[in-house]
Amino acid sequence: VFFHTFQTHATNLKMGKKKVSGNARRKEKEMREYVSINGEAFLESRSSSPLWNGLVLHHKDVFVSHVLPKLNRTDRLFFSKVNLESWGVLKYARVDASELGIVVWECASISTLEWVWNNMPWGEKDDGGSVIDQTLFCMHVVLTNKLEFLKWAREV
Repeated sequence: VFFHTFQTHATNLKMGKKKVSGNARRKEKEMREYVSINGEAFLESRSSSPLWNGLVLHHKDVFVSHVLPKLNRTDRLFFSKVNLESWGVLKYARVDASELGIVVWECASISTLEWVWNNMPWGEKDDGGSVIDQTLFCMHVVLTNKLEFLKWAREV
């Protein structure tokens, strides 16, 4: 969808049908960057929820000052993956979405841990030089201080 729109837009420029403002070119560049990071599927997922539209889109300042500070790094990563609008809100808050990552000991549920488990780069080395394996994962799960999380991690 995005690429078709972009090609049509470029064709219109060549044929002289439509002049494009600098702001429109900047938005297109942002969308291309977003697609390269998150994939094209996120462009189509827009929310029509009154809560989303009211709080996240129309009152960004309230969301940024009251909700975003309560999200940990892992929650912010998940928020950034929702759609293009969430990425824009993080940019508005001057949070670099490309620098966000998963912190195992910040996971608040087993389903979050499961997502992390399924997306771990097993066998690679972390920043400290340790090989990422189940033992290292469990060591980080211990830091959540939740016994049920550790039981789950040992059973996987």
